[in-house]
Amino acid sequence: MASSDIFTLGLGLTPPWRMIDQRLETDKQPNELHLAVAAEPGARFPCPPCGRLCKPHDWKELSWRHLNFFQHACIVSARVPRADCPDHDVLRINVPWARPDSGFTPLFEQVALLLMREMPVSAAARIIGVTDQRLWRILQFYVRQTVERFDLRHVDNASSIAANISTAAFSGVSVRRLRHVRNSAAPAAIIAGVISISRVSGARLLMRSSLLL
Repeated sequence: MASSDIFTLGLGLTPPWRMIDQRLETDKQPNELHLAVAAEPGARFPCPPCGRLCKPHDWKELSWRHLNFFQHACIVSARVPRADCPDHDVLRINVPWARPDSGFTPLFEQVALLLMREMPVSAAARIIGVTDQRLWRILQFYVRQTVERFDLRHVDNASSIAANISTAAFSGVSVRRLRHVRNSAAPAAIIAGVISISRVSGARLLMRSSLLL
């Protein structure tokens, strides 16, 4: 099996996407393995809202951090088009190897979340070689995604929900930190409260709660 086939399987690439190049940059520490992905010439791309196959309008070079390949940092890059949809105008398409606007592949995010469950975010950031701000954004995305699945139609007081979410995970942290969400049942307010506590107490406590497990 060729090395490009291995990387194609590892990234889960499907047509029209294919691996076109791989190179190892040894002048950087840690060394960086760059994987170049491209679409087949003449390919059409699904509009994000409706899925209609559309012609590309223009292209932008983007990159994503992937899991390390042995001891080498791994970076995936591709020219990603905006689809010209007659119903939804011009929109950047979604790629199969990363969620929109993340800058990371799902496998990298999974490892980051596992590390943040066990140690402070700053320590996880040092181990995987990204800034702690970028890790907080990953954590906030998945907390928001989880909280938005809650059924809040019959909630009278969002602070009680936030307290229930946080009690087991944030023992010793005053629930008074959530008083600013007392009069709102909006998911955004609960998210803000939970993230506020997690920044004080450490993401590993949040990760041990029922939010992400």
